[in-house]
Amino acid sequence: VEKTVTLPANVKSDEQARLVSKIEAHVDRVLVDIGDEVRAGQPLIELYAPELQQRAMQVRRQIEQLEAFDGVLRAQRQAALAQLQRDEAELALRGSERDRLERLVNNGAIGRQRLEEAQFAAQSVEAGITQHQNAIRVADARIQEGAAQLAVAEASLAEAETLAGYLTISAPFDGIIIKRNVDPGNLVRSDNESSPLTTAAKVHKHRAVAARTGAARGSGER
Repeated sequence: VEKTVTLPANVKSDEQARLVSKIEAHVDRVLVDIGDEVRAGQPLIELYAPELQQRAMQVRRQIEQLEAFDGVLRAQRQAALAQLQRDEAELALRGSERDRLERLVNNGAIGRQRLEEAQFAAQSVEAGITQHQNAIRVADARIQEGAAQLAVAEASLAEAETLAGYLTISAPFDGIIIKRNVDPGNLVRSDNESSPLTTAAKVHKHRAVAARTGAARGSGER
C-alpha cells in the first residue's frame, strides 16, 4: 500500500556561512551582491580602520630604529674589542720593558726614574684596558636589552598585521551570496553576530525542510 502526502517545504542550501567582522571598522567597498557566484578565498567586503594601519606603521618604524641602534652598538663593541686587543698587546710589551728595567735598576746599571716612567706607562695601558672592558660589558647589556625590545616590537607588529588581515572579508567556500546587509560607509563591530555583513551558501547540495503534520506523522508510523 502506498500513500503520498504533499507538504509545503522550504528548500535551503546544505551549508550557509554568516560572515561577520572580527574588528570594529568601517565598510570601504562591497565587492559582491545577492546572487553573485563566489569562489573560496575571493574578497567579498573590504573594511578600513586607519588606526590599525597607523599602528602597524609606528611599530615598523620602531623596529627599524631598534635594528639601526643595534647596529651602532655592535659597531661600538667591535671597536672597543679591537682597541682592547691592541692595548693588551701593548701591555705585554710595556710589561716586558718594565721587567727589564727593573732588573737593570736592581743591578745598579740605570737610575730608578726610567723604571718609574715604564711603570706609569704600563699603568696607563692597564687603565685603558679596563675602560674598554667596561665599554664592551655596557654594549653587551644594551644589545641584550635592545634584543628584548625588538622581540616585543616584532610581536606587536605580528598582532597588528593579523588585525589588518581582518579588514578583508573573504568567501569561505564556493557558493552564492544570498544576503547582503551592509553598504560602504557603514560601521561594523566585532560583537554584532546577529547581523552578519553577508551570507554565503553552498549550492551543490540542498535540503527541503517541511513541517510535520498529523497525517504525515500517521503515515510514517505505518
